Amino acid sequence: MSALKFMENREPRERLLVYGAAGLIGLFILLQFILMPYLSYRGEAALALQKTKQDYAFVAGNAPSLNNTESTGAPRQAFSRAILISKAREMNLNISRVQPGSNDTVTVWFEDQSAADVFAFMRSIERGYDTDIDQVIIGRAGNGVVNAQITYELSVN
Repeated sequence: MSALKFMENREPRERLLVYGAAGLIGLFILLQFILMPYLSYRGEAALALQKTKQDYAFVAGNAPSLNNTESTGAPRQAFSRAILISKAREMNLNISRVQPGSNDTVTVWFEDQSAADVFAFMRSIERGYDTDIDQVIIGRAGNGVVNAQITYELSVN
C-alpha cells in the first residue's frame, strides 16, 4: 500500500495528525542536525581562537629569552642523540620520547614540563653544540607547563 493510498483512506482529522507528526519530526531533524551544530560551531571556534591567542602570547613572552643563542666564542661540540638525552637529564627534564628522523635529524618530545626549563634546554643546546633547530612545536598545557616537540639537526652543513 502506498503512502498516498494510506492518506486517502484516513479521516481528515487523522490526516491532520499524521501531517502534524511529520512536521514535528521534520522540525526536530532540522534543529538537531542542522541548526544546533551550526550554532555550537561558532562558540567552539571562538574558544579555539581565544586559546590560540593565549598560547601565542605565552610563547611570544618567553621568546625574548631565546634571542641570544650566540655561543661564548668557544667551538661548539659535536651533537648526537646521546648528548640530547644526557643534557635533558642534567636539566631535570623528563623526555617522553626520542625518535631519530630522516635527513640526520632527531626529535625529542617533552610533556608537562616547565616552559622556562624547556626554553633553557633549547638555548643551551643551541649555544653549546653544533646543531640547529629544524622544527619546534610547543603547546601550553596550563599552569606554566608545556608540551613540546623539538627536532634538531645532527650535523650542520
